Amino acid sequence: MSSLSVGLLYIAPFIGGVLGSSIAGKCSDIVCRWMTRRNSGVFEPEFRLVMVALVALSTVLGLWGFGWSAQVEDPWIAPTVFFGVIGTFPYNPNSKEIFSQLFLYLRIACYSSSLCCSRHGS
Repeated sequence: MSSLSVGLLYIAPFIGGVLGSSIAGKCSDIVCRWMTRRNSGVFEPEFRLVMVALVALSTVLGLWGFGWSAQVEDPWIAPTVFFGVIGTFPYNPNSKEIFSQLFLYLRIACYSSSLCCSRHGS
């Protein structure tokens, strides 16, 4: 492969990221409004974590498909499409951003619950 064709390969995750950002933003707002209605009109920031399932699904599908299509030496379009699926959601676990956000949330939740329990003596 030439350096041009390798560089052009990275257009797929760019397009996937642009499409995924616009779709995920709209879907996240719809899911948050629906969950807020179910929660008696009270919005919780945790409602946005539901989108993690889609991120995990797209990442697993993209990595599995990319590896499979590269191993069986499919034509160039198959690994490129799966590479684009990996980049569909901008906060995919490959960038480690979602894990750092989840761990930060867990630390805050655990600290606040332990703080609450220590104040009330439980």
